[in-house]
Amino acid sequence: MPTIHDVAKHADVSVTTVSRVLNNVSSVRPAIRRTVLQAIAELGYIPDETARGFRKSRSGAIGLLVPDLSHPVFQDFVEGIGGVVRDREYSLLLYDAHREEEVEAENIRRLLQRRVEGVILCPLGETCPGIELVARAGVPAVVITSSRQPFGLPKLFVDHDLGLQQAVRYLQGLGHKRIALVTRSSPRGVVFRADPAAMLRLGLPYEPALVVEAGSRQECLTVVPTMLDRADRPTALLLATHLYAPYVLGGIAAADLEIPNDISFITMGDSPWAQYYRPPLTVITFDRVAVGRMAAQYILTRLAGLDAEYLLTEIRSELVIRASCAPLER
Repeated sequence: MPTIHDVAKHADVSVTTVSRVLNNVSSVRPAIRRTVLQAIAELGYIPDETARGFRKSRSGAIGLLVPDLSHPVFQDFVEGIGGVVRDREYSLLLYDAHREEEVEAENIRRLLQRRVEGVILCPLGETCPGIELVARAGVPAVVITSSRQPFGLPKLFVDHDLGLQQAVRYLQGLGHKRIALVTRSSPRGVVFRADPAAMLRLGLPYEPALVVEAGSRQECLTVVPTMLDRADRPTALLLATHLYAPYVLGGIAAADLEIPNDISFITMGDSPWAQYYRPPLTVITFDRVAVGRMAAQYILTRLAGLDAEYLLTEIRSELVIRASCAPLER
């Protein structure tokens, strides 16, 4: 990682001048300031904000960036990661991107400014602005993602296809042929895109009338009842984003339908409320706490100077059957 001495050499100024620019001292001439800032940008230098009075040889911290800490998936990741790093006497430095791309990029920079010894990233979507800074920092890093896109860093890939395929086969085994799918239209954080190829991969024909791509949770309260208010309405509904579950359930209720007597229902993602809903919801899920542990173990194994690639296994979601689906009366 570039140092302040590298910046000074690149800009042909003293270390003191670089320090004055970083501290925004007003007496620095504009031309010198521009030269130093350009050198910082070209080298990818990140100031060390942990240095206050003395410098430490190590921070003892692992950085974690999540898209939305209010989401139960990322809460479980934090639980798994936190337990492992605490056992090894590291601290966890957590940043929340609040589902904003600009915040995500800024928080990556902030993590590295704190001189964390390892980084765990849960990107918002299939791209992650600022991720190149992590690669250039030279610290152990891992990405937890359900996207098949490469990120230029080691990654723990969560494959949701298996669980979705199990759900489709389960519903078909109950006699359902008209299976609707609800997913998000936002490109950020999408678990499943309902294009013809993806639907075929699940074993479902692509029928536009049976696909809802909602742009927001509130939208589900209108588009779901509209889809269900048809003579040829679906007899089962598969939801590919747990965030929308309460609102899709509200849309089903607004259509005056009951689960599972009138319509079978499966959602991506588990939670305590899904288990205790009446009826308890059949879900597609994976061991999220275990994934957090795996990511932390990868970072700590790398910090110990050992090979950790064997930890980057593929995580597959699976179907958990409860009571929200029923056989279709013939």
